[in-house]
Amino acid sequence: MVGIVIGFPALVTAGLDHAPKIDPSKVKIDIQPPTQDDTPPPIIMPPPKN
Repeated sequence: MVGIVIGFPALVTAGLDHAPKIDPSKVKIDIQPPTQDDTPPPIIMPPPKN
């Protein structure tokens, strides 16, 4: 069976759909800057072992 897949890879990949055509120049990514209220949570470290 492995030999068949290696010899005829189209048997496995025939059902795959092609990726949609997207124009990269029309892609827009908006990232909002964090506000002053968006402070990260405090990092709580365990006490050191003696």
